[in-house]
Amino acid sequence: MIVLVGASASGKTEIAKLIIKNHGFEKMVTTTTRPMRVGEVNDIDYHFLTKEEFLRRKDNNEFLETTLYNGNYYGTHRSDVGDKKVVIVEIEGANILYKELGKDVMIFYLEATEQERINRMYIRHDNPDDIKKRIENDRVRFCADMLDHIDYIIDTNNQTLIDLSEKIYNLYMNK
Repeated sequence: MIVLVGASASGKTEIAKLIIKNHGFEKMVTTTTRPMRVGEVNDIDYHFLTKEEFLRRKDNNEFLETTLYNGNYYGTHRSDVGDKKVVIVEIEGANILYKELGKDVMIFYLEATEQERINRMYIRHDNPDDIKKRIENDRVRFCADMLDHIDYIIDTNNQTLIDLSEKIYNLYMNK
């Protein structure tokens, strides 16, 4: 399983979409309590749950990992894990997936400069207040040193999304 980790607007979602589209991988749909963004679809982009339902399922040990990020819960449901899948998680999630699944996961840490990530968020029309909050939060929460294991650090600043997705796919397939 390909695990993508990175701060807001580091390229995770778009790279995952290209790997899925071009190489027959499936998106491992994770669960969240955050509101749907424009264009998102329940059970395709995320499993969207209320906070109460999420916490009930967490108490029932249905998640392999969970985290609280930007005031919303995120989790990886045990039944969604599998081969030839791509998942986007934050650092705690990657650490748990590596601990639980070991060599069955390959962890890619995606890096981009803070200014580049800000530019990307403005281009996708994110709310300026949300951009500021994400950047401040990411300064604390996203540091490669916080990962227990990284297979590859990928700089997403000066490469196309297609090139990045091909690079990650090839590294994964040649493991």
